[in-house]
Amino acid sequence: MFTTTPIRTFVVATLLGLSAGCGGDTPSARSPTSDAVSTTPASVGSAEDPVVAEPSSTDPAVTQPVDTEPVDTEPVETSPATTPEPVAAWSTTAAAEFESVLAAVSGNGMAGDVLDTLFANPIPVTLPADAALSEVWVRASVTDDGYDVWWNLAVATAADTAGIEADVISGFSDPRFDVGARVESTLDSGVFVTLNYPASDLGVEGGWATMALTVGPETDFSTPTGRNQIEISAERSIVGDDPELPAFLSGWLDEMPIAEGTRLVSIEGSLVTVSSTGVWLSALYEAEPGAFEEVVRFYSEDHSAGSLSLDSTPAPDDFSTLDRFNAGFFPTLAGYTLFVIIERDLADPESAVTVSMEVRLEAG
Repeated sequence: MFTTTPIRTFVVATLLGLSAGCGGDTPSARSPTSDAVSTTPASVGSAEDPVVAEPSSTDPAVTQPVDTEPVDTEPVETSPATTPEPVAAWSTTAAAEFESVLAAVSGNGMAGDVLDTLFANPIPVTLPADAALSEVWVRASVTDDGYDVWWNLAVATAADTAGIEADVISGFSDPRFDVGARVESTLDSGVFVTLNYPASDLGVEGGWATMALTVGPETDFSTPTGRNQIEISAERSIVGDDPELPAFLSGWLDEMPIAEGTRLVSIEGSLVTVSSTGVWLSALYEAEPGAFEEVVRFYSEDHSAGSLSLDSTPAPDDFSTLDRFNAGFFPTLAGYTLFVIIERDLADPESAVTVSMEVRLEAG
């Protein structure tokens, strides 16, 4: 550390021919020996006029005037500070978004928009006007440096397969992918044509793998429905902590209690059309082996708040034989059925404890 000691400067100023008494002394300007020096003031009316020194341009007491011209300055425009729009809670938008999914399933012509906005469809394919949403599966799995994301999306149409391939697939072009092999497969339900698109150099930089477009008959448990189907399959690896999923698929987790010490493993969303039409959203978390009792006790508490109904469930006194715990008594989120299940493998004490969460949006 450096310190600076003040230096006191003694200055004696004398003008020629002027009395040493003119202007007087000040303690700061007096020489240490000035009190012992005798001075005689000049006589009034002396024949010699006092000599006055001409001011010097280097004299610090003289300031020369400087001509300056005014400088024009442009006014600086500043933008008012903006506040980001608050993100709406999933529970406040889920019902309307689910209705749009149901409408797309019915073939209202909005299947493409629904796939883009609610399921993050990454492949810009032009769909037939009568396209009806028929299949959705999106999954994001956590990796060491980010996420692996998969899409399996499909729409059904009355258009014939030859027309679909000519109008939709043949005209497809995307700089992220190169044109690959065309594969034709004949199954009991009909003929399927798959066009494979390996990732280009640009696509590889963005984390994309091979993408495929498939055209063939729509089936219900391997039985043709009479319509044809266009299916999009894609996979991407994303570096970072954002899987880039839309809020419809992942926003519900912001309203869920997450036990301390658990870590996200995967997020998934799928369209279900078995007994009724619905969208099931799920997430899987893991905790360290041996944390089963702690996690169960956390979820046995009452976590009901806002649109979440997850009341308390008594935890057992003896955990020695317990390998599964269902939290809550008929829990719901925004009125939709909710499941929270904690599990462990008693046969493998070193296996992770899992917390499975699922909310089911179902019609009627």
